[in-house]
Amino acid sequence: MTPGRDRRASWGFRLTPGGGFGNTCVRGDHGRTPQHNGATPFVVGYLARICPEKGLHVLIEAFHLLTQKLGRPAVRLKVAGYLGKRDKKYFETLVKQIETWGLQEAFEYHGEVDRQHKINFLSSLDVFSVPTIYQESKGLSILEALANGVPVVQPRHGTFPEMVSLTQGGLLVEPKSAAALANGILELYNDPARRAKLGQQGQAAVRREFNDKKMAETTAEVYRKYVSPRNLVAREVISVSGS
Repeated sequence: MTPGRDRRASWGFRLTPGGGFGNTCVRGDHGRTPQHNGATPFVVGYLARICPEKGLHVLIEAFHLLTQKLGRPAVRLKVAGYLGKRDKKYFETLVKQIETWGLQEAFEYHGEVDRQHKINFLSSLDVFSVPTIYQESKGLSILEALANGVPVVQPRHGTFPEMVSLTQGGLLVEPKSAAALANGILELYNDPARRAKLGQQGQAAVRREFNDKKMAETTAEVYRKYVSPRNLVAREVISVSGS
C-alpha cells in the first residue's frame, strides 16, 4: 500500500476498484498466445503520455541494453501515447538517441490511439512497461495491458507493488534503473512459460477485480456500511450532544 493510501485508510476512507477494464480484452478467453516465438522479434511496449515523468527515457535505455545482450533483430520497441507541445523536444532527443544507436528500424511510434487501435497495439506486445520516475497513484495503462493478457514489468514504487500483488501479472524492479528494467524484461524473454502464465493471471484478475459489476458491488457495500440507519442515528446523537 502506498503512503497516500495508508493515510486515507487511517482517516477512514476506503478505496474501491475502478471498472471497465474487464471489458477491454482482445478476445473471450483468459490470456493470449505470446507473440514471440524465436522467429519474430520480442516486442516491448509503452502506452502513456510522452513525458519525462512517465519514464520513457528509462525504457529506451533499457531497450538499448536489451539489444546489446540479445542482438538488434531480436527486440522491438513500440511506443504510443499523447505527445504535447511541451514534451516534443524531450521526445525528439530520445528519437535522435535511438538513431545514434542505429536502432531506428526496431522502434515504432504510433501516436495517440483510440480504443480499437489501443487493443490492436496491446495485442501485438510480449511485455509492457511504463517505468514512471514518480510514485504513480493510478496506473490505468497497466490495467489495460493486463486486461489484454500482456505481462508488465514496473518500478517498485507508487501503486505498482499493490497492483502486481493483486493481479499476479508482472514483475517489479528497482525504480529509475534502466539496467534493472532491462534485466526484468530479460527474465520474461528467457521464460516464455512464465510470461504466458503472468499474462493469464493478470487478465483473469483484472476481469475479476476491475469490472463494472465489481465496482458497483463494492461501492454499494461502502454505502451500506457508512450510510446505514445506525450510522445516521449516531451522527444525530453527536450533533445533539455537541449543540
